[in-house]
Amino acid sequence: MAATSDQFTLSRSGAEYGYPVKGATRIFARTLVALTSAGLAVPAGTAGAVKIAGLSLHHADNRDGADAGGIVRTERGTYALSFDVAPTAANLRAAVYAVDDVTVSLDSSSGARLQVGTLDGIEAGTPWTRVSS
Repeated sequence: MAATSDQFTLSRSGAEYGYPVKGATRIFARTLVALTSAGLAVPAGTAGAVKIAGLSLHHADNRDGADAGGIVRTERGTYALSFDVAPTAANLRAAVYAVDDVTVSLDSSSGARLQVGTLDGIEAGTPWTRVSS
């Protein structure tokens, strides 16, 4: 049904979200976080992960807890992540994939790695990845 009056719609920037942490898991601050199909946060590169959530804003230690025993806040943005092989200008706007929670690659490993985002730029030799997945 079409609106018949002004609407109040909740909004947010969309760049920061909190996710429940998988049991027996520790996520270090400022590392890549992935999600399982159950929506539980794990370090990127963990088997069974299905999507990259973003970069963790803090340390989340749930090693002694059950699934959802804590929350990790993540954000999306542009970061100077470590590449396994240094990209060049020819790689700008190419897809970037998670090797683990601190390393990214231009190689998808035949589709085995989750896409983190894209190579946004290279400045003074530092590659910048736009985490957008």
